[in-house]
Amino acid sequence: MVEQLTRNEQVTRSNRVAGSTTQAVQQLTTYSLWEMSVSDKKPKESGLIERIDLDSEEIKALLGWWTVIHRDIKTAEELLNIDLDWSFNLSYNAMLQACLAYMYSKGYRPRGAEVHKTAIRFVRRTLKGWESTIDQIDQIRKKRHRVTYQVAGSVSKEEAGATFSLAKHFTDDLKEVIKSETAE
Repeated sequence: MVEQLTRNEQVTRSNRVAGSTTQAVQQLTTYSLWEMSVSDKKPKESGLIERIDLDSEEIKALLGWWTVIHRDIKTAEELLNIDLDWSFNLSYNAMLQACLAYMYSKGYRPRGAEVHKTAIRFVRRTLKGWESTIDQIDQIRKKRHRVTYQVAGSVSKEEAGATFSLAKHFTDDLKEVIKSETAE
């Protein structure tokens, strides 16, 4: 079930749904951090995210996204010697999929035309200590758009290799975060 919530509805829902005070605070913190987001509008006003209800089995199924992520990582590595643009693109896609899985695991999904930007910024605002890495991914997002739609051949061997390495480590690390948070 998908629903958009005002701040008051979120507070009520967090207190009703959460099994502990800690979980309620975490949910509210996530919402509060998002409020200070892209357009300084609340989620309902901006329409950038929606609250979703996932049961424990659906949350565990999110880890199944790593089949797609690993496929993209493997193909990105193979393309390092064939097509740097597409290696870069697939490395980025693996990181995007990991961000989406994390967002869903927190009970949210992006809405609207800027799904990539929304997912990346959600992770940046909710995962403390990862800001520098997420900022790198956001820069990669911007370049990936140019490489895919405007300027072919602009990714260097070093850049493709660094993006592949970042994707490999980031997706593995974020998977561990999701596993540890969903095990609680």
